[in-house]
Amino acid sequence: MNAFAPIEIIHAGQVCNLEKEIEKLEEITWLNEIMQFLREWNSGLEKFELQTSGSTGTPKKIEVSRYQMLVSAGATLKTFDLKPKDKALLVLPAKYIAGKMMLVRALAGKLNLYAIPPSLQIHNIPEGAYDFIALTPAQILLMLSHHFRFEQFKKILVGGAPVSEALLNEMKQINADIRISFGMTETLSHFALARISPQTHRLIYETLPGVTISTDNNKALIVNYPEMGIHQMDTNDRIEYISTTSFYWLGRKDWVINSGGVKISPEQIESKIGHLIVGDFFVASMHDAIFGEIPILIIDKHAQVNDMLLFEIEKILSRIEVPKKIIYTDHFVKTLNEKIDRISTLKSLKK
Repeated sequence: MNAFAPIEIIHAGQVCNLEKEIEKLEEITWLNEIMQFLREWNSGLEKFELQTSGSTGTPKKIEVSRYQMLVSAGATLKTFDLKPKDKALLVLPAKYIAGKMMLVRALAGKLNLYAIPPSLQIHNIPEGAYDFIALTPAQILLMLSHHFRFEQFKKILVGGAPVSEALLNEMKQINADIRISFGMTETLSHFALARISPQTHRLIYETLPGVTISTDNNKALIVNYPEMGIHQMDTNDRIEYISTTSFYWLGRKDWVINSGGVKISPEQIESKIGHLIVGDFFVASMHDAIFGEIPILIIDKHAQVNDMLLFEIEKILSRIEVPKKIIYTDHFVKTLNEKIDRISTLKSLKK
């Protein structure tokens, strides 16, 4: 039996067998990344080295087991009710955890997985129905702007970055089973999912089977995932606790702005004003003699912004949330997987 049977490659619009074509396509990095992982997996390797994104701190390498990856894959397969021979599509780079886990899900669930070159702007998806795909919010945003027919996908896993309020409203119109993922590299992609429906007004994250959560005195999330070997793992995510298996996400504890004793979540501000800015931006804080900290808005100078940006922001946000300063810069720093590195970007502004 072909060791790579579940994987097919769509290259130049044509479906080709990965094992047969890899020699002539050896120079293509994204294919080599898939091949490297498949070779390691099929060799029976028990430990795999992964790198965290570095979006909230210094990137670090962690080691995970084959068993842990299979536990995570099994939970996703069960949650999305994916069956052997279901058709899935890989559009994410296999060098990162999201792409690797798509490969593991295909192998564990005996899915028919197809792969195309990973890109922010997805091209050359052949006609036909796919049962499952994983996408980033940025990919979905661009697909929507190009009037992509999402009817091709029955089930969509969205992850890698927060979903803005404007994008959430657009995604509610897509006729598919869409779940927003919540997790980190340490939990092997996600441990909780929020389902999107036309009635969704706020994302409620529900944990995967066997996962429970709690909080500390500062509303920081604590994760308990015994089958993954995770016991009472502290995180820097602030949540609104609903139950041991459900929560609302408030933002990162690292980024909270304390303005005159009022705690402001930059991520919630970003979600509310995201439709006004096309391009990279984020909300941060600066010192203020009266309030201690005040919110500021950092925008890529190449971004497209609403002509009356501040006026529109003031209509949306409360008085204390409104950024007191807007900084345009071309010094946006990105992590290896293209997330905004807030810390490094802010440091570059001070130079």
